[in-house]
Amino acid sequence: GFLLRSMQEWTKHHLNPYGIDTNEKHIKDARIIFPRAQEHFVRGRMEDLANKMPQGFPQKMDYCVWNMWDETLEMPWNEAKHVLVEIARGTLKSNGRLIIACYHHDTLINDALLEQLEAEGYVVKVLPNEHGQPECAYIIDNEDQNDVVKKESKSSTWE
Repeated sequence: GFLLRSMQEWTKHHLNPYGIDTNEKHIKDARIIFPRAQEHFVRGRMEDLANKMPQGFPQKMDYCVWNMWDETLEMPWNEAKHVLVEIARGTLKSNGRLIIACYHHDTLINDALLEQLEAEGYVVKVLPNEHGQPECAYIIDNEDQNDVVKKESKSSTWE
Protein backbone atom coordinates (compact mmCIF):
# COMPACT_ATOMS: atom_id res chain seq x y z
CA GLY A 1 0.00 0.00 0.00
CA PHE A 2 2.82 2.39 0.81
CA LEU A 3 4.35 2.06 -2.67
CA LEU A 4 0.96 2.69 -4.28
CA ARG A 5 0.40 5.74 -2.08
CA SER A 6 3.87 7.03 -2.97
CA MET A 7 3.16 6.49 -6.67
CA GLN A 8 0.04 8.63 -6.34
CA GLU A 9 2.21 11.43 -5.00
CA TRP A 10 4.90 11.03 -7.67
CA THR A 11 2.74 11.04 -10.78
CA LYS A 12 0.41 13.52 -12.42
CA HIS A 13 -1.84 10.62 -13.49
CA HIS A 14 -4.85 9.59 -11.44
CA LEU A 15 -4.08 6.18 -9.96
CA ASN A 16 -6.97 4.16 -8.61
CA PRO A 17 -5.15 1.67 -6.36
CA TYR A 18 -5.69 -2.07 -6.34
CA GLY A 19 -3.45 -4.63 -4.71
CA ILE A 20 -2.92 -8.33 -4.35
CA ASP A 21 -0.49 -9.79 -1.83
CA THR A 22 0.17 -13.15 -0.20
CA ASN A 23 0.79 -11.48 3.15
CA GLU A 24 -2.41 -10.71 5.09
CA LYS A 25 -0.63 -8.03 7.15
CA HIS A 26 0.30 -6.15 3.97
CA ILE A 27 -3.35 -6.27 2.88
CA LYS A 28 -4.48 -4.89 6.26
CA ASP A 29 -1.86 -2.13 6.07
CA ALA A 30 -2.98 -1.16 2.56
CA ARG A 31 -6.58 -0.97 3.72
CA ILE A 32 -5.51 1.45 6.46
CA ILE A 33 -3.63 3.62 3.95
CA PHE A 34 -6.63 3.56 1.57
CA PRO A 35 -9.71 3.53 3.84
CA ARG A 36 -12.07 4.42 0.94
CA ALA A 37 -10.79 1.56 -1.21
CA GLN A 38 -10.53 -1.31 1.28
CA GLU A 39 -12.20 -3.75 -1.11
CA HIS A 40 -9.44 -3.02 -3.65
CA PHE A 41 -6.91 -5.07 -1.68
CA VAL A 42 -7.14 -8.85 -1.56
CA ARG A 43 -5.01 -11.80 -0.62
CA GLY A 44 -3.59 -13.74 -3.51
CA ARG A 45 -0.59 -14.27 -5.76
CA MET A 46 0.49 -12.22 -8.74
CA GLU A 47 0.34 -15.41 -10.76
CA ASP A 48 -3.41 -15.47 -10.11
CA LEU A 49 -3.83 -12.29 -12.18
CA ALA A 50 -2.63 -14.19 -15.23
CA ASN A 51 -5.71 -16.41 -15.01
CA LYS A 52 -8.50 -14.18 -13.70
CA MET A 53 -8.82 -10.80 -12.03
CA PRO A 54 -10.22 -10.86 -8.49
CA GLN A 55 -13.88 -9.96 -8.02
CA GLY A 56 -14.37 -6.19 -8.13
CA PHE A 57 -11.08 -5.48 -9.90
CA PRO A 58 -11.05 -3.84 -13.36
CA GLN A 59 -10.62 -6.38 -16.13
CA LYS A 60 -7.73 -4.42 -17.67
CA MET A 61 -5.20 -2.17 -15.94
CA ASP A 62 -2.98 0.69 -17.06
CA TYR A 63 -0.16 -0.21 -14.68
CA CYS A 64 0.83 -3.31 -12.81
CA VAL A 65 3.67 -3.33 -10.25
CA TRP A 66 5.13 -6.74 -9.48
CA ASN A 67 7.62 -7.27 -6.66
CA MET A 68 8.42 -10.47 -8.43
CA TRP A 69 12.01 -11.21 -7.62
CA ASP A 70 12.38 -10.27 -4.01
CA GLU A 71 13.82 -12.65 -1.46
CA THR A 72 10.39 -14.09 -0.62
CA LEU A 73 9.46 -15.47 -4.03
CA GLU A 74 10.89 -18.60 -5.47
CA MET A 75 9.42 -19.08 -8.93
CA PRO A 76 11.29 -20.91 -11.67
CA TRP A 77 12.05 -18.69 -14.64
CA ASN A 78 10.19 -21.00 -17.02
CA GLU A 79 6.97 -20.42 -15.07
CA ALA A 80 7.63 -16.72 -14.49
CA LYS A 81 8.07 -15.92 -18.17
CA HIS A 82 4.67 -17.44 -18.95
CA VAL A 83 3.08 -15.38 -16.18
CA LEU A 84 4.64 -12.24 -17.66
CA VAL A 85 3.12 -12.98 -21.06
CA GLU A 86 -0.27 -13.78 -19.55
CA ILE A 87 -0.23 -10.53 -17.58
CA ALA A 88 0.68 -8.58 -20.73
CA ARG A 89 -2.06 -10.34 -22.71
CA GLY A 90 -4.79 -10.59 -20.10
CA THR A 91 -4.28 -8.02 -17.34
CA LEU A 92 -2.79 -4.93 -18.93
CA LYS A 93 -4.37 -2.65 -21.47
CA SER A 94 -2.68 -2.66 -24.88
CA ASN A 95 -0.75 0.47 -23.87
CA GLY A 96 -0.26 -0.71 -20.26
CA ARG A 97 2.97 -0.84 -18.31
CA LEU A 98 4.37 -3.63 -16.14
CA ILE A 99 6.83 -2.43 -13.50
CA ILE A 100 8.98 -5.14 -11.94
CA ALA A 101 10.40 -3.96 -8.64
CA CYS A 102 13.69 -5.70 -7.87
CA TYR A 103 14.44 -5.55 -4.17
CA HIS A 104 17.34 -7.98 -4.17
CA HIS A 105 20.37 -6.58 -2.44
CA ASP A 106 22.56 -8.51 -4.87
CA THR A 107 23.17 -6.69 -8.16
CA LEU A 108 24.04 -9.97 -9.87
CA ILE A 109 20.54 -11.37 -9.24
CA ASN A 110 18.90 -8.23 -10.65
CA ASP A 111 21.26 -8.28 -13.66
CA ALA A 112 20.47 -11.96 -14.28
CA LEU A 113 16.75 -11.14 -14.34
CA LEU A 114 17.35 -8.38 -16.88
CA GLU A 115 19.38 -10.76 -19.03
CA GLN A 116 16.59 -13.36 -18.91
CA LEU A 117 13.95 -10.79 -19.88
CA GLU A 118 16.03 -9.51 -22.78
CA ALA A 119 16.89 -13.06 -23.91
CA GLU A 120 13.15 -13.71 -24.20
CA GLY A 121 12.86 -10.66 -26.44
CA TYR A 122 11.32 -8.21 -23.98
CA VAL A 123 12.07 -4.55 -24.53
CA VAL A 124 13.04 -3.43 -21.03
CA LYS A 125 13.66 0.05 -19.67
CA VAL A 126 15.85 0.09 -16.58
CA LEU A 127 15.10 2.51 -13.76
CA PRO A 128 18.24 2.45 -11.60
CA ASN A 129 18.33 3.31 -7.93
CA GLU A 130 19.26 6.98 -7.62
CA HIS A 131 21.41 6.28 -4.56
CA GLY A 132 23.66 3.68 -6.18
CA GLN A 133 21.99 0.77 -4.37
CA PRO A 134 21.35 -2.53 -6.19
CA GLU A 135 17.56 -2.28 -5.92
CA CYS A 136 15.98 -1.11 -9.17
CA ALA A 137 12.92 -1.38 -11.36
CA TYR A 138 12.44 -2.84 -14.82
CA ILE A 139 9.72 -1.27 -16.95
CA ILE A 140 8.04 -3.24 -19.70
CA ASP A 141 5.62 -1.26 -21.86
CA ASN A 142 2.99 -3.55 -23.33
CA GLU A 143 2.91 -1.72 -26.65
CA ASP A 144 6.62 -2.56 -27.14
CA GLN A 145 6.08 -6.29 -26.57
CA ASN A 146 3.87 -7.40 -29.46
CA ASP A 147 6.47 -9.74 -30.94
CA VAL A 148 7.12 -11.43 -27.56
CA VAL A 149 3.43 -11.99 -26.86
CA LYS A 150 2.80 -13.32 -30.37
CA LYS A 151 5.82 -15.65 -30.19
CA GLU A 152 4.85 -16.94 -26.75
CA SER A 153 1.18 -17.45 -27.61
CA LYS A 154 2.15 -19.64 -30.59
CA SER A 155 4.52 -21.84 -28.62
CA SER A 156 2.88 -21.86 -25.19
CA THR A 157 0.97 -24.83 -23.85
CA TRP A 158 0.75 -23.26 -20.39
CA GLU A 159 -2.73 -21.82 -19.84
